[in-house]
Amino acid sequence: MHYAAADVTDARAVREAVREIETRLGRVTAFLHGAGINEPRPLSALTEEMMRRTLATKLDGARNVIDALPADSLRLFIAFGSIIARTGLRGEADYGLANEWLTAFVERFQTEHASCRCLAVEWSVWSGVGMGEHLGSLDALIRAGITPIAPQIGVEMLSRLLRTSLPGPAVVVAGRVGEQPTLALEQPALPLRRFIGRPGIYYPGVELVVETDISSESDPYLHDHEYQGLLLFPAVVGLEAMAQAAMAVLGTDQRPLFENVFFRRPITVPRDAACSLRLAALVAPDGSVDVVIRSSESGYHVNHFEARCRFGAPRGSAERLPDCNSVVESLPLDPQRDLYDDMLFQRGRFQRVRGYRVLRATECLANVADDLEAAPWFGPYLPTDLVLGDPGARDAAIHCIQACVPHATVLPTGVARIVPGTLDTGGPWTVHAFERLHEGDRYVYDLEIAGAEGNVRERWEGLELRGMPAASRSRSWPWPLLGPYVERRIAELIPGSTMRVALSKNGNGGDDDTDSERAIGAALGRTLRLGYSPHGKPEAVGEPRMAISASHAGSLSLAIGGTGSLGCDLEDVAERSSAEWRDLLGTSRFDLAERIARESSTDLAGAATRVWAAQECLKKVGWIGDAPLVLAEVTVDGWTVLASGALRVATFATSIGSAATPTVVAVLQRSGDAGV
Repeated sequence: MHYAAADVTDARAVREAVREIETRLGRVTAFLHGAGINEPRPLSALTEEMMRRTLATKLDGARNVIDALPADSLRLFIAFGSIIARTGLRGEADYGLANEWLTAFVERFQTEHASCRCLAVEWSVWSGVGMGEHLGSLDALIRAGITPIAPQIGVEMLSRLLRTSLPGPAVVVAGRVGEQPTLALEQPALPLRRFIGRPGIYYPGVELVVETDISSESDPYLHDHEYQGLLLFPAVVGLEAMAQAAMAVLGTDQRPLFENVFFRRPITVPRDAACSLRLAALVAPDGSVDVVIRSSESGYHVNHFEARCRFGAPRGSAERLPDCNSVVESLPLDPQRDLYDDMLFQRGRFQRVRGYRVLRATECLANVADDLEAAPWFGPYLPTDLVLGDPGARDAAIHCIQACVPHATVLPTGVARIVPGTLDTGGPWTVHAFERLHEGDRYVYDLEIAGAEGNVRERWEGLELRGMPAASRSRSWPWPLLGPYVERRIAELIPGSTMRVALSKNGNGGDDDTDSERAIGAALGRTLRLGYSPHGKPEAVGEPRMAISASHAGSLSLAIGGTGSLGCDLEDVAERSSAEWRDLLGTSRFDLAERIARESSTDLAGAATRVWAAQECLKKVGWIGDAPLVLAEVTVDGWTVLASGALRVATFATSIGSAATPTVVAVLQRSGDAGV
């Protein structure tokens, strides 16, 4: 590196400096011209001498350096100009003219020297450096709506321009430039879509900020999405809005692929007033679009929803949903009766889940209806086009997972990636959701949505749900829903437990072995070949580390699978006298049953059945006789945990289906044992 100082308006000094550099470093092949002077003054105070001095630095300075270099050696010529050449600015007549003539000089030089790459970069104001900073005019320009260029961004942009093929040498580089009557930007008409409202900022292919009002009158779907008395703007409609903004800023009709989606804060809408949404879309250097939604309810100070939209990204090949062990019959679970208006708050347009073919704590295969009633999503005279298709089906695909987590209300907080499909045709839909991760109140699922033909139309990867406390269920449990509930609560009550739990309906033949095999297969999600120990305990043939257990009561079977010491029991509550229970349990365990009844505010029959079921679980792991059994915990939602050394037995009594008699579910596992 070598520095040589010279006044660029002095041709002789420039030639000497160029010779000095060539002597030290060799032939000069690139020239960046950034010299200039700027002395703002009214046109009435501008003299010819002042004008010539401004022109000389910009224009004569460039000519002098070019003339001092061998014409055939130069391969790159960059001139730093100013956007003022195009927009004008008060007090900048001479500076604007000098930069306009500099651009014209570069364009002529490019025409005459095709082997040299030429750029005339007309910059807007920079932050921290440059003439705007030195002149003290930066604050005034910002107040006029002009956004300065950060030095790092400016350097990155220059590097990008050098790598980009341009139609000509001249290019304007600016942040927001406000309303400049002398700088006309081509602005194609924005598409007529519901969430493309009043434009605040619009730079086609760069940035779009629009506002639109929503209310219960203009957006009637809000009445169908009420949670704890609040009208919530649905996440799936937020995706639609963000897609519309991203497509509008790029001027494309292609659906985007979503990445890094966050639902950071709910958007609530007043019942009797409008709420304004502000959508901001900014095109990133790689062509993707970052979109956020802000709301007037938070003063536009919070990014409620965020997403990155990609266009032209590969979407994968058409796949079909897995057969899930070829289960095609729906489970006897009626979402309208058993889920909606109880654990699911959605109504009307969003109330689309019609049934389940598979339902476990970590997986479900659900049927979702299309919009047969075609209820309008928006009020009269508003655009009806939905670029992502039916939001009701998409919302149902999310909230069908609620049945996998029956003891909490789960709400979406983000998605790693969404590959949207055509949910406007091809319904009804089948949704396959499977859990990837569970940590505390955080649940992460992948889900796929297939059309009537079975092909996957849409895929969600890394859907994050947050579990919030839900009211205890006062009604009886449908047996398909009880299995996921028991599995979730066991994982919370017995540290380290990740066993799989399922209830299933017994066959008509009354074959306990067949019923056990069916129930264990439902719990594990796969078929096992069962054998039996000399004591009659079921075992997984060829899988020595697998521990399984099953129990039957009436028309139901309970099954669990995992590793380590585990056992289960299913017992209908029997009404017996105190003397009969004392004879069955023995004095010590009868006293335990009485304590459970007092501390849990239940009757003796239910408490004694819990103790009996716990004894049966102990027998299944080889503990017989007078094994110690103590009360470890009584929970507010009706669970009682008993302990025998390191073994824990969690018990729960509830009505199942239409049965008049309560049933006790008991599950045993050694504390700390890991399941499947």
